[in-house]
Amino acid sequence: MGRTCVEVRGLTVSIQRRTILEEVSFSVCDEVLGIAGPNGSGKSTLLRSIERAAWRQNDAVRIGDPAMTAPRVGYLPQGFDMPKGMTVREFVEYAAWIKNSATVRASAAEAIEAAQLGAFADRRLGHVSGGVAQRTGFASVLVDAPDVLLLDEPTTGVDIHQREVMREIIAAQSPGRTTILSSHIAEDLEQLCDRILVLVKGRPRFLGSVDEARAETGEETLSGALLSLTAGVE
Repeated sequence: MGRTCVEVRGLTVSIQRRTILEEVSFSVCDEVLGIAGPNGSGKSTLLRSIERAAWRQNDAVRIGDPAMTAPRVGYLPQGFDMPKGMTVREFVEYAAWIKNSATVRASAAEAIEAAQLGAFADRRLGHVSGGVAQRTGFASVLVDAPDVLLLDEPTTGVDIHQREVMREIIAAQSPGRTTILSSHIAEDLEQLCDRILVLVKGRPRFLGSVDEARAETGEETLSGALLSLTAGVE
């Protein structure tokens, strides 16, 4: 898998005259960047803006090298619906077909294995846990071997065990890829991310490593550092 970078320069997004993101800039390449911040800080908007730039021109967002083959971007939104009557395998195979995979069954089987779903592959989605459903969504993102992964709150709403499984799966898929994930869970950010971008009211407040966040705030824990960086935000 080749080197694929995401570069964001002065990204500003307004919806109905309300500014959601303002002058956001960063670059990330072959690493995991975490996006943190209070609710309404623009985390999901940032991920959607990057995903849309893969197929709709955006002068503020560049993915990969324009002179090379268009990179594949896999996007897992925070909330998504899946047909309850489909099995896990059927849904992932459908995702492979939608993405024009040359080997639908093989690609789906590989993604199912990567998401540790072998034991659930023939279960209907209406009869699986939230964690298994989340991992099925992740498998559907992996079927075309994306160069860039965009994950919006990938461990939210699942129990502690499923959260650990999901972290393990994300960590296994990250080497050699550029991964950007949002999370309000400090453990996710600490365990998975090389650097963290903190947004406050749509503007960058901090960009750096976990250790740098602690050093800047004087806090011993990342959760304490995040609270300090976003202090006073309602």
